[in-house]
Amino acid sequence: MRKMTSIRVVATLMAGNANSSRNSAGAMRQMSNSSRRHQSRRILPLARPPDPSTLPVANCASKLYDWFKGKSSVLVITGAAEINASSQEELGLIGVRLNSCSSFDDLTPSCGDGLKDDTISIVTQNVDMLHAKAGTRHCLHLHGRGDLVSCQSCGFSMERTMYHHQLIASNRDWYEKARYVTMDASKLRPDGDADLDGQVVYDELFLPACPRCSNYNSFFKTSVVFFGDQVPKHRFDLSYAAVDACDGVLCVGTSLAVHSAFRLTKRALHQNTPVCILNVGETRVEREGWQNSDLLTKIESPIGRTLSAFMDTLDE
Repeated sequence: MRKMTSIRVVATLMAGNANSSRNSAGAMRQMSNSSRRHQSRRILPLARPPDPSTLPVANCASKLYDWFKGKSSVLVITGAAEINASSQEELGLIGVRLNSCSSFDDLTPSCGDGLKDDTISIVTQNVDMLHAKAGTRHCLHLHGRGDLVSCQSCGFSMERTMYHHQLIASNRDWYEKARYVTMDASKLRPDGDADLDGQVVYDELFLPACPRCSNYNSFFKTSVVFFGDQVPKHRFDLSYAAVDACDGVLCVGTSLAVHSAFRLTKRALHQNTPVCILNVGETRVEREGWQNSDLLTKIESPIGRTLSAFMDTLDE
């Protein structure tokens, strides 16, 4: 019955395609023209940035030092930069205290936001918890955290490793078979998933129910904002409140191409808050026409070495 239905569907589609070839061609031309118009408006940075190791650090640390002068509540926005901000927190160089943000009342340990009180030092686009591992205490994870999973039915969050242990305990025989499957490391995807080439049958995999809602029809998903997802509203409320309360925004290791981060920087500039960008390569802020603004300071040099030299200047 399924095969007959499939044949009828294919035949209908083929007949429809034959009868509407002219309309299809016209539609394709219209889509092509629309695509070209869309591409002509695209402003995201596309050029490959220079190799950071070829750029000098001289004077860049002092330039960053001069930018920090007179500021007491600097908010840091990071992209792929792996920085240890604990020393800057201890010195009082960064950190914004939010005394009147109602969104803090909604935070719980399972929210996955990484905040323990009403202070934000860093708003990061990273999901790998590198800032926390480096010792940063006040970090808002704008795009979520890869070390947590959440129930898609009730929103309950738990540690990813704990859920892994539950999966293994519920599928011991399946796990013992799957663990010996040889996997090509080159097929490991950026999000940690892997293609096992059909050697593992997932139909026999049992998914444990959520400990809160006990829904066996639900499933757990990594607590990360994937492309196409939306950043939770309370995180934007917190990040906006931090931008409004700070007296400077430092963007480190990010092209700001993703709108969720770019909109924070744009909000600061519209409010006449100074912005410093420490990044190799052009950013979306520059492509949007802010490159000549007196509010924008651009430092194009290697991040790690520049920040280390910057900290050294504080000890002098």
